[in-house]
Amino acid sequence: GTKIEYLSSFNHMFRMDAPCDNRNSYGWHQDITYNFSNIHGENAVVIWLPLHDVSKRNGALKIKSSSHHNGVCEVKNNIVGTHSKQLIIDESICNGYDTVNVEAKFGDVIFMNNALIHASGENLSDDFRYTIISRAHNMMSEDFLPGKIDITHNKFAIRNLQKRYMN
Repeated sequence: GTKIEYLSSFNHMFRMDAPCDNRNSYGWHQDITYNFSNIHGENAVVIWLPLHDVSKRNGALKIKSSSHHNGVCEVKNNIVGTHSKQLIIDESICNGYDTVNVEAKFGDVIFMNNALIHASGENLSDDFRYTIISRAHNMMSEDFLPGKIDITHNKFAIRNLQKRYMN
């Protein structure tokens, strides 16, 4: 129901996942902890586009079914060596949801709630897996945070917005 002129899109990513290289694979996380423009998951959407067929063998997206209904989860910062910085959700939270491997064909587009718990699938094939990821935010919602702010600012903003809108 959001008018197209109310949408903002940023933080675009072109991912190239090498075969059998998990250094940049993300564990269980929510995009809302990386992209804080909207505190409510329903006011932002993650857009995931495979640039070829994606199967479990070459790294299908893994999701925790219905996990977005419980809002923002506590995270722990996880950086190991040359790996990507990650804000990981504790396994005890993730174990409460069914895991679904989302396979997709070239040309498919997957839209996810910003609070959906998901993870990178492992690429066990001999080829790179190519995907494009973007986010769209409702700029007219009360929980929209305009401008680019750093993660420290975002944690503070999320706590305050949660108090204001979730009580």
